[in-house]
Amino acid sequence: MKKYTFIFLLLLACTSVGLSQDEVNKTRRFSFKLYGQTMVDAQTGSSSVAFGRFSPAVSFSKDKRYNHEIELSEFSFRGLGGNDVSRTVTHSNVRLVNVGLRYSTNYELFKYNKLSFYLGGGLNARFSSAHYAANQSTSFPYTNTDRGVDVNITPRITWNFSSKFYLDVNVPLNGYSMTWSTVNNDNPLLPVNQRRTTDVNGDVFPNRYTVNVGVGIRF
Repeated sequence: MKKYTFIFLLLLACTSVGLSQDEVNKTRRFSFKLYGQTMVDAQTGSSSVAFGRFSPAVSFSKDKRYNHEIELSEFSFRGLGGNDVSRTVTHSNVRLVNVGLRYSTNYELFKYNKLSFYLGGGLNARFSSAHYAANQSTSFPYTNTDRGVDVNITPRITWNFSSKFYLDVNVPLNGYSMTWSTVNNDNPLLPVNQRRTTDVNGDVFPNRYTVNVGVGIRF
């Protein structure tokens, strides 16, 4: 009888440890982050780097080893006065709209003290539009619109300041980029079937990426 009692208590202890470990691994966490972005574009052979853009993001998880993140990668509305020299006529009063939304799922590879190393993957959906208003009676307005999807591979490092605050550094690398470009020309002198042109381009590993450095808070 003592033998069976001991086995029962041993199984109960193992089950309790297993449940406790599952509870640790399946802790629900929600985080808000604010990134400072650095955009690097070296596609044309001459590298360009742009600073000063910010993007908010939220992440959530049920398991400490995995997390999901949704980032507002781009959001801007601007009205500019200027000339478009790519056309034979002059246009001004440019209205620019840019919106991007990035999703990624991330897996913790290993952890060292307060540092955690992740590898993730996901998609970045983007939309941009530039409307050029005519400023001459002989010119006509037109609009350039781009819709695109990027397939991202994202290495990530986080460093915990405390149980609530942490630093997040990640680089969404483009593995594949697809863009649908459309030009709508409001010139009534053109045939209707020539007022709208569409082009589709795909790039494998375009030399274009973003460096995100941000601070997060856990809830």
